[in-house]
Formats: sequence, C-alpha cells, structure tokens
Amino acid sequence: SIRAFTTAQILRAYERQGHKCPFCLENGIDTEYAFEEMQGDHIIPWSQGGRTVDDNLQMFVRSVITVKVIDKEKSIMSKSGKRCSGNTHTQAQVNHYAN
Repeated sequence: SIRAFTTAQILRAYERQGHKCPFCLENGIDTEYAFEEMQGDHIIPWSQGGRTVDDNLQMFVRSVITVKVIDKEKSIMSKSGKRCSGNTHTQAQVNHYAN
C-alpha cells in the first residue's frame, strides 16, 4: 500500500478545504494559509489501516500536523511546539486529532 499522498491529491484537499486548517477553525481562527504552510495527513492513520485516498486526506498547518500518537497509551506530544496563528490547542483537541 502506498503511504505518501501525491501532489495532485494534496492540491485537491487544499482547494477543497478553502486553504484553511480545520484545527485552527475549531479554535475560531478563520485564516487562509499558503500551500507551503500546510501539509497533508491521513484522517485514519496509515498505521491503523487508513488508505492513501482523497477521502482520507486533510490539510493542516505544519505546526499542528506534527501532533501524533507516540505510544500504545496514546501519549500525545507536539514535535514543533509551535502555535497556530498565536493560539495553543488544548490537550482534548490534540487528542481528538491524534485518534
């Protein structure tokens, strides 16, 4: 199974989402981001059987895409530690996107 999304898939998702990060929108940040500021990610993780198809792809600002499950207890970390347009995300929001 192919793990990486194609550039065409990523561009389609970027346009479909109106250049916006769903994580930011949930926090009241209605900002359009440049394509280079965003990255695609599997909705259902590839490691959990998620397919690399358009319906399983969403775009996030790179600073929030790094949120991942790091062990079987689902401990969460942010590799970048950056903020999304000046707002931090709650642990509940991090958990929502990591699951």
